[in-house]
Amino acid sequence: MKGLIEFLRYVVGILFIFSGLVKANDPMGLAYKMEEFFELWKWFWFIPYAKVFAVSMNALEIVSGFALCIGWKTKWNLRLLLSLIVFFTGLTGYTYFTGYPKTCGCFGDCLPIRAATSFYKDIFLLITIVFLVIYQNKLSALKKGLSNFLVLVVFLMAVGLEYYVLHHLPIIDCLPYQAGINIPEARKQPPRPPGSITMFVYQKAGVEIEFPADQFPADFSAENYQFVRRYDTGTIPEPKIQGFALTTPSGKDSTDAVLEMEQVYLLVSEEIGAGPDKWGAGWKNLTEASSQKRIPIYFITNQIMGWKQIWSVNYPMVSLLSSDRTPIRTMARVDPTVYALKKGTIINKWALIDFPRRGDGLVKQIPATN
Repeated sequence: MKGLIEFLRYVVGILFIFSGLVKANDPMGLAYKMEEFFELWKWFWFIPYAKVFAVSMNALEIVSGFALCIGWKTKWNLRLLLSLIVFFTGLTGYTYFTGYPKTCGCFGDCLPIRAATSFYKDIFLLITIVFLVIYQNKLSALKKGLSNFLVLVVFLMAVGLEYYVLHHLPIIDCLPYQAGINIPEARKQPPRPPGSITMFVYQKAGVEIEFPADQFPADFSAENYQFVRRYDTGTIPEPKIQGFALTTPSGKDSTDAVLEMEQVYLLVSEEIGAGPDKWGAGWKNLTEASSQKRIPIYFITNQIMGWKQIWSVNYPMVSLLSSDRTPIRTMARVDPTVYALKKGTIINKWALIDFPRRGDGLVKQIPATN
Protein backbone atom coordinates (compact mmCIF):
# COMPACT_ATOMS: atom_id res chain seq x y z
CA MET A 1 0.00 0.00 0.00
CA LYS A 2 2.78 2.44 0.91
CA GLY A 3 4.41 1.90 -2.49
CA LEU A 4 1.14 2.71 -4.26
CA ILE A 5 0.64 5.85 -2.17
CA GLU A 6 4.16 7.09 -2.96
CA PHE A 7 3.69 6.32 -6.66
CA LEU A 8 0.42 8.25 -6.83
CA ARG A 9 1.98 11.15 -4.96
CA TYR A 10 4.62 11.54 -7.67
CA VAL A 11 2.09 11.08 -10.47
CA VAL A 12 -0.06 13.93 -9.12
CA GLY A 13 2.91 16.14 -8.27
CA ILE A 14 4.61 15.74 -11.64
CA LEU A 15 1.35 16.35 -13.53
CA PHE A 16 0.81 19.60 -11.64
CA ILE A 17 4.42 20.69 -12.21
CA PHE A 18 4.21 19.85 -15.91
CA SER A 19 0.87 21.60 -16.35
CA GLY A 20 2.14 24.71 -14.59
CA LEU A 21 5.42 24.81 -16.54
CA VAL A 22 3.71 24.45 -19.92
CA LYS A 23 1.42 27.36 -19.14
CA ALA A 24 4.18 29.40 -17.44
CA ASN A 25 6.02 29.32 -20.78
CA ASP A 26 3.12 31.42 -22.16
CA PRO A 27 1.12 32.99 -19.31
CA MET A 28 -0.64 35.40 -21.67
CA GLY A 29 -2.22 32.40 -23.39
CA LEU A 30 -3.85 31.38 -20.10
CA ALA A 31 -4.82 35.00 -19.40
CA TYR A 32 -6.65 35.21 -22.73
CA LYS A 33 -8.35 31.87 -22.03
CA MET A 34 -9.48 33.20 -18.64
CA GLU A 35 -10.89 36.27 -20.38
CA GLU A 36 -12.93 33.94 -22.60
CA PHE A 37 -14.50 32.36 -19.53
CA PHE A 38 -15.09 35.74 -17.86
CA GLU A 39 -16.79 37.10 -20.99
CA LEU A 40 -18.85 33.93 -21.34
CA TRP A 41 -20.04 34.18 -17.73
CA LYS A 42 -20.37 38.00 -17.93
CA TRP A 43 -17.83 38.45 -15.12
CA PHE A 44 -16.43 41.51 -16.86
CA TRP A 45 -14.99 43.03 -13.68
CA PHE A 46 -12.43 40.16 -13.53
CA ILE A 47 -11.04 40.75 -17.04
CA PRO A 48 -8.47 43.44 -16.05
CA TYR A 49 -6.96 40.99 -13.56
CA ALA A 50 -6.70 38.00 -15.92
CA LYS A 51 -2.92 38.28 -16.29
CA VAL A 52 -2.40 38.42 -12.51
CA PHE A 53 -4.66 35.38 -12.08
CA ALA A 54 -2.80 33.48 -14.81
CA VAL A 55 0.68 34.16 -13.42
CA SER A 56 -0.44 33.28 -9.89
CA MET A 57 -2.22 30.09 -11.00
CA ASN A 58 0.80 28.81 -12.94
CA ALA A 59 3.20 29.45 -10.06
CA LEU A 60 0.77 27.84 -7.61
CA GLU A 61 0.51 24.69 -9.74
CA ILE A 62 4.29 24.34 -10.02
CA VAL A 63 4.99 24.99 -6.33
CA SER A 64 2.14 22.83 -4.99
CA GLY A 65 3.11 19.94 -7.28
CA PHE A 66 6.74 20.16 -6.17
CA ALA A 67 5.71 20.48 -2.52
CA LEU A 68 3.71 17.25 -2.80
CA CYS A 69 6.71 15.42 -4.26
CA ILE A 70 8.99 16.39 -1.36
CA GLY A 71 6.34 16.23 1.39
CA TRP A 72 6.36 19.94 2.29
CA LYS A 73 3.45 20.82 4.61
CA THR A 74 1.59 17.78 3.32
CA LYS A 75 -1.68 18.29 5.15
CA TRP A 76 -2.06 21.92 4.08
CA ASN A 77 -0.76 21.29 0.57
CA LEU A 78 -3.09 18.36 -0.13
CA ARG A 79 -6.08 20.51 0.77
CA LEU A 80 -4.79 23.19 -1.56
CA LEU A 81 -4.39 20.62 -4.35
CA LEU A 82 -7.88 19.29 -3.66
CA SER A 83 -9.31 22.81 -3.96
CA LEU A 84 -7.41 23.39 -7.20
CA ILE A 85 -8.52 20.13 -8.80
CA VAL A 86 -12.17 20.72 -7.82
CA PHE A 87 -11.90 24.11 -9.50
CA PHE A 88 -10.18 22.68 -12.60
CA THR A 89 -12.69 19.83 -12.85
CA GLY A 90 -15.52 22.34 -12.80
CA LEU A 91 -13.92 24.32 -15.65
CA THR A 92 -13.11 21.31 -17.82
CA GLY A 93 -16.53 19.81 -17.13
CA TYR A 94 -18.19 23.06 -18.18
CA THR A 95 -16.15 23.10 -21.41
CA TYR A 96 -16.83 19.42 -22.08
CA PHE A 97 -20.59 19.55 -21.56
CA THR A 98 -21.30 22.97 -23.11
CA GLY A 99 -18.66 23.10 -25.84
CA TYR A 100 -17.69 26.65 -24.81
CA PRO A 101 -14.90 27.61 -25.08
CA LYS A 102 -13.63 24.99 -27.53
CA THR A 103 -10.72 24.10 -25.24
CA CYS A 104 -9.95 24.85 -21.61
CA GLY A 105 -6.26 25.64 -22.20
CA CYS A 106 -5.19 23.17 -19.50
CA PHE A 107 -1.80 22.51 -21.12
CA GLY A 108 -1.56 25.69 -23.16
CA ASP A 109 -0.84 25.85 -26.88
CA CYS A 110 2.11 23.46 -26.64
CA LEU A 111 -0.11 20.50 -25.83
CA PRO A 112 -3.69 21.13 -26.94
CA ILE A 113 -6.01 18.35 -25.80
CA ARG A 114 -9.70 17.68 -26.30
CA ALA A 115 -12.18 18.91 -23.72
CA ALA A 116 -13.20 15.32 -22.94
CA THR A 117 -9.58 14.30 -22.32
CA SER A 118 -9.08 17.27 -19.98
CA PHE A 119 -12.22 16.46 -18.05
CA TYR A 120 -11.41 12.76 -17.57
CA LYS A 121 -7.84 13.65 -16.61
CA ASP A 122 -9.16 15.94 -13.88
CA ILE A 123 -11.60 13.28 -12.65
CA PHE A 124 -8.65 10.89 -12.28
CA LEU A 125 -6.64 13.53 -10.40
CA LEU A 126 -9.61 14.35 -8.17
CA ILE A 127 -10.03 10.71 -7.15
CA THR A 128 -6.28 10.30 -6.65
CA ILE A 129 -5.93 13.41 -4.49
CA VAL A 130 -8.86 12.34 -2.32
CA PHE A 131 -7.08 8.98 -1.88
CA LEU A 132 -3.87 10.81 -0.86
CA VAL A 133 -5.79 12.98 1.62
CA ILE A 134 -7.14 9.83 3.28
CA TYR A 135 -3.66 8.23 3.53
CA GLN A 136 -1.59 11.40 4.00
CA ASN A 137 -0.03 10.09 7.23
CA LYS A 138 1.81 7.45 5.20
CA LEU A 139 3.59 10.02 3.00
CA SER A 140 7.29 10.59 3.69
CA ALA A 141 8.88 14.05 3.79
CA LEU A 142 12.27 15.75 3.53
CA LYS A 143 13.76 17.60 6.50
CA LYS A 144 11.84 20.79 7.23
CA GLY A 145 14.74 23.19 6.70
CA LEU A 146 15.73 21.67 3.36
CA SER A 147 12.16 21.46 2.09
CA ASN A 148 11.49 25.12 2.99
CA PHE A 149 14.57 26.17 1.02
CA LEU A 150 13.67 24.04 -2.02
CA VAL A 151 10.08 25.30 -2.15
CA LEU A 152 11.33 28.90 -2.00
CA VAL A 153 13.79 28.23 -4.85
CA VAL A 154 11.09 26.61 -7.00
CA PHE A 155 8.72 29.52 -6.32
CA LEU A 156 11.33 32.08 -7.35
CA MET A 157 12.20 30.08 -10.48
CA ALA A 158 8.53 29.81 -11.48
CA VAL A 159 7.88 33.53 -11.03
CA GLY A 160 11.20 34.35 -12.72
CA LEU A 161 10.29 32.23 -15.75
CA GLU A 162 6.95 33.98 -16.13
CA TYR A 163 8.53 37.41 -15.70
CA TYR A 164 11.04 36.60 -18.43
CA VAL A 165 8.56 35.33 -21.03
CA LEU A 166 6.17 38.21 -20.36
CA HIS A 167 8.94 40.56 -21.51
CA HIS A 168 10.85 38.44 -24.06
CA LEU A 169 8.33 36.03 -25.68
CA PRO A 170 7.83 32.33 -24.79
CA ILE A 171 11.01 30.26 -24.59
CA ILE A 172 9.36 27.43 -26.51
CA ASP A 173 7.22 28.85 -29.32
CA CYS A 174 4.12 26.69 -29.79
CA LEU A 175 2.01 29.39 -31.45
CA PRO A 176 0.93 29.34 -35.10
CA TYR A 177 3.21 32.27 -35.99
CA GLN A 178 6.60 30.58 -35.64
CA ALA A 179 9.86 31.23 -37.44
CA GLY A 180 9.85 29.22 -40.66
CA ILE A 181 6.07 29.29 -41.12
CA ASN A 182 4.79 30.51 -44.47
CA ILE A 183 1.66 32.50 -43.61
CA PRO A 184 -0.13 32.11 -46.98
CA GLU A 185 0.31 28.32 -46.84
CA ALA A 186 -0.73 28.16 -43.18
CA ARG A 187 -3.95 30.06 -44.00
CA LYS A 188 -5.09 27.44 -46.50
CA GLN A 189 -7.74 24.89 -45.58
CA PRO A 190 -6.09 21.49 -45.00
CA PRO A 191 -7.40 18.58 -47.09
CA ARG A 192 -10.37 16.74 -45.66
CA PRO A 193 -9.58 13.41 -44.01
CA PRO A 194 -10.39 10.24 -45.99
CA GLY A 195 -14.01 9.20 -45.61
CA SER A 196 -15.22 12.62 -44.45
CA ILE A 197 -18.31 13.86 -46.27
CA THR A 198 -20.76 16.75 -46.02
CA MET A 199 -24.32 15.77 -45.13
CA PHE A 200 -27.45 17.86 -45.70
CA VAL A 201 -30.66 17.60 -43.70
CA TYR A 202 -33.86 18.81 -45.39
CA GLN A 203 -37.49 18.52 -44.43
CA LYS A 204 -40.02 17.12 -46.90
CA ALA A 205 -43.69 16.85 -46.01
CA GLY A 206 -42.86 17.21 -42.31
CA VAL A 207 -40.21 14.45 -42.38
CA GLU A 208 -36.45 15.09 -42.10
CA ILE A 209 -34.35 13.51 -44.84
CA GLU A 210 -30.55 13.23 -44.83
CA PHE A 211 -28.34 12.80 -47.89
CA PRO A 212 -24.71 13.41 -48.90
CA ALA A 213 -23.75 16.63 -50.70
CA ASP A 214 -23.15 14.71 -53.95
CA GLN A 215 -26.39 12.69 -53.85
CA PHE A 216 -29.33 15.11 -53.91
CA PRO A 217 -32.75 13.45 -54.43
CA ALA A 218 -34.00 13.32 -58.02
CA ASP A 219 -37.14 15.26 -57.08
CA PHE A 220 -35.25 17.95 -55.15
CA SER A 221 -36.67 21.47 -55.42
CA ALA A 222 -36.91 24.50 -53.17
CA GLU A 223 -40.70 24.09 -53.05
CA ASN A 224 -40.62 20.48 -51.82
CA TYR A 225 -37.54 20.56 -49.56
CA GLN A 226 -36.87 23.00 -46.72
CA PHE A 227 -33.28 23.29 -45.49
CA VAL A 228 -32.72 22.29 -41.85
CA ARG A 229 -28.95 22.00 -41.34
CA ARG A 230 -25.71 20.64 -42.75
CA TYR A 231 -22.83 18.89 -41.01
CA ASP A 232 -19.56 17.15 -41.78
CA THR A 233 -18.82 13.59 -40.78
CA GLY A 234 -15.52 13.14 -39.01
CA THR A 235 -13.30 15.94 -37.72
CA ILE A 236 -12.58 18.62 -40.30
CA PRO A 237 -9.09 20.09 -39.82
CA GLU A 238 -8.79 23.85 -39.54
CA PRO A 239 -6.11 26.09 -41.06
CA LYS A 240 -3.12 26.55 -38.79
CA ILE A 241 -3.48 30.33 -39.08
CA GLN A 242 -6.97 31.78 -38.95
CA GLY A 243 -8.31 35.32 -39.09
CA PHE A 244 -5.12 36.91 -40.42
CA ALA A 245 -6.21 39.91 -42.49
CA LEU A 246 -4.68 43.36 -42.93
CA THR A 247 -6.56 46.47 -44.01
CA THR A 248 -5.52 50.08 -44.55
CA PRO A 249 -7.08 52.95 -42.56
CA SER A 250 -9.42 53.48 -45.52
CA GLY A 251 -10.58 49.84 -45.38
CA LYS A 252 -8.65 48.42 -48.34
CA ASP A 253 -7.52 44.79 -47.99
CA SER A 254 -3.71 44.70 -48.10
CA THR A 255 -3.14 41.15 -46.83
CA ASP A 256 -1.85 39.63 -50.08
CA ALA A 257 0.17 42.72 -50.97
CA VAL A 258 2.09 42.60 -47.68
CA LEU A 259 2.61 38.83 -47.80
CA GLU A 260 4.01 39.06 -51.32
CA MET A 261 6.65 41.64 -50.41
CA GLU A 262 10.29 40.63 -50.76
CA GLN A 263 11.16 41.87 -47.26
CA VAL A 264 9.05 43.53 -44.59
CA TYR A 265 8.93 44.14 -40.85
CA LEU A 266 5.59 43.77 -39.06
CA LEU A 267 5.37 45.60 -35.74
CA VAL A 268 2.36 44.06 -33.98
CA SER A 269 0.65 45.62 -30.97
CA GLU A 270 -2.75 45.47 -29.30
CA GLU A 271 -2.12 47.87 -26.43
CA ILE A 272 -0.15 50.71 -28.02
CA GLY A 273 0.29 52.29 -24.60
CA ALA A 274 2.79 55.14 -24.53
CA GLY A 275 3.95 54.39 -28.08
CA PRO A 276 7.41 54.70 -29.64
CA ASP A 277 8.56 57.50 -27.33
CA LYS A 278 8.64 54.94 -24.51
CA TRP A 279 9.79 51.91 -26.52
CA GLY A 280 13.47 52.63 -26.03
CA ALA A 281 16.43 51.04 -27.82
CA GLY A 282 14.39 48.34 -29.55
CA TRP A 283 12.39 50.94 -31.49
CA LYS A 284 15.59 52.83 -32.38
CA ASN A 285 17.25 49.61 -33.59
CA LEU A 286 14.21 48.67 -35.68
CA THR A 287 13.93 52.03 -37.43
CA GLU A 288 17.68 52.09 -38.10
CA ALA A 289 17.58 48.60 -39.59
CA SER A 290 14.60 49.59 -41.71
CA SER A 291 16.43 52.67 -43.03
CA GLN A 292 19.77 50.97 -43.63
CA LYS A 293 18.41 47.81 -45.25
CA ARG A 294 15.49 49.56 -46.97
CA ILE A 295 12.98 47.18 -45.40
CA PRO A 296 9.54 48.79 -44.88
CA ILE A 297 7.80 48.69 -41.50
CA TYR A 298 4.07 48.03 -41.17
CA PHE A 299 2.49 48.73 -37.81
CA ILE A 300 -0.36 46.26 -37.15
CA THR A 301 -2.96 47.17 -34.52
CA ASN A 302 -6.68 46.99 -33.87
CA GLN A 303 -6.67 50.58 -32.56
CA ILE A 304 -5.75 52.19 -35.87
CA MET A 305 -8.31 55.00 -35.87
CA GLY A 306 -7.20 56.34 -32.51
CA TRP A 307 -3.56 56.58 -33.63
CA LYS A 308 -3.80 57.27 -37.36
CA GLN A 309 -3.15 61.01 -37.15
CA ILE A 310 -0.38 60.72 -34.53
CA TRP A 311 1.55 58.12 -36.50
CA SER A 312 1.15 59.78 -39.89
CA VAL A 313 2.63 63.02 -38.51
CA ASN A 314 5.35 61.73 -36.18
CA TYR A 315 6.35 58.42 -37.80
CA PRO A 316 5.88 58.76 -41.57
CA MET A 317 8.38 55.93 -42.20
CA VAL A 318 5.84 53.46 -40.78
CA SER A 319 2.65 52.38 -42.58
CA LEU A 320 -0.42 51.61 -40.47
CA LEU A 321 -2.58 48.55 -41.01
CA SER A 322 -5.54 47.24 -39.04
CA SER A 323 -6.27 43.68 -37.97
CA ASP A 324 -8.65 41.87 -35.64
CA ARG A 325 -7.80 41.57 -31.96
CA THR A 326 -7.62 37.75 -31.95
CA PRO A 327 -4.77 37.29 -34.48
CA ILE A 328 -2.94 40.26 -32.94
CA ARG A 329 -3.08 38.61 -29.52
CA THR A 330 -1.75 35.39 -31.00
CA MET A 331 1.07 37.18 -32.81
CA ALA A 332 2.07 39.56 -30.00
CA ARG A 333 2.37 37.69 -26.72
CA VAL A 334 4.69 40.54 -25.76
CA ASP A 335 3.44 43.96 -26.77
CA PRO A 336 4.81 45.02 -29.21
CA THR A 337 6.35 42.13 -31.17
CA VAL A 338 8.38 42.43 -34.38
CA TYR A 339 8.20 39.97 -37.28
CA ALA A 340 10.65 39.78 -40.18
CA LEU A 341 8.91 38.38 -43.27
CA LYS A 342 10.28 37.36 -46.64
CA LYS A 343 7.52 36.73 -49.20
CA GLY A 344 5.11 35.69 -46.46
CA THR A 345 7.55 33.43 -44.59
CA ILE A 346 8.39 34.32 -41.00
CA ILE A 347 12.18 34.59 -40.90
CA ASN A 348 12.43 35.73 -37.29
CA LYS A 349 10.42 37.32 -34.48
CA TRP A 350 11.38 39.31 -31.41
CA ALA A 351 9.87 41.21 -28.55
CA LEU A 352 10.66 44.79 -29.59
CA ILE A 353 13.03 45.27 -26.66
CA ASP A 354 15.11 42.35 -27.99
CA PHE A 355 15.39 43.60 -31.57
CA PRO A 356 19.11 43.34 -32.39
CA ARG A 357 21.27 46.42 -32.71
CA ARG A 358 21.80 47.40 -36.36
CA GLY A 359 19.54 44.50 -37.30
CA ASP A 360 22.46 42.06 -37.06
CA GLY A 361 20.19 39.13 -36.24
CA LEU A 362 18.24 39.72 -39.42
CA VAL A 363 21.00 40.52 -41.90
CA LYS A 364 22.28 36.94 -41.75
CA GLN A 365 18.87 35.58 -42.71
CA ILE A 366 17.37 38.17 -45.05
CA PRO A 367 19.81 39.62 -47.61
CA ALA A 368 19.80 43.38 -47.95
CA THR A 369 18.07 44.87 -50.97
CA ASN A 370 20.50 46.38 -53.46
